[in-house]
Amino acid sequence: MQFVFYLAVLVTILFIVKLILTMIGIGSESDVDIDIDLEVDGSITTEQAVDGGSDATYVLFTLDSILAFLMVFLWTFLMCVNQLGFSLILSLMISLVCALIIVILYSFLISKVRKLETPEVVDMYPEVEQQGIMYLSTQTGKGKAKFSVDGKYVIYDVYAQTNELTTGMRVYVTKIEKDFITVQVLENNNK
Repeated sequence: MQFVFYLAVLVTILFIVKLILTMIGIGSESDVDIDIDLEVDGSITTEQAVDGGSDATYVLFTLDSILAFLMVFLWTFLMCVNQLGFSLILSLMISLVCALIIVILYSFLISKVRKLETPEVVDMYPEVEQQGIMYLSTQTGKGKAKFSVDGKYVIYDVYAQTNELTTGMRVYVTKIEKDFITVQVLENNNK
């Protein structure tokens, strides 16, 4: 039992060090791109073969989750045998169940935290002739306008051929390009 105790202490120290490093941004899990050539019958892609075809970031086997499993398993085992007096088999079963529950919860929580860290990429643009409101204007006919795209207000760089853009003015899209959107002022421009 002394060996199990020392192993539990070692795993706990490793887990705490890994946790501290992750919190300060040094030891966080990083994505690794792997290039694999696979020949598979059917319509499965390489990405699906590698990650099971799942878009979720729910990863069960990471260094953090393995350390958490070992830490909970070993300490629960020691508690069941030494403090509660359970048999070895019952202690192993209880420890295994507790450790699996903790690892599943830990992996689930980490996947949710990673979703919060992922920035939302906006590839949406307003449609031609869609109306918006000038958000910020300059003397050069350039500025920023706010448009409703898929139920969200998004601000884009806009350009007008006239220099009469002012903040709060209603405009509509005439042309969409990669770097900016060309707009014109609405005829009846009631703010």
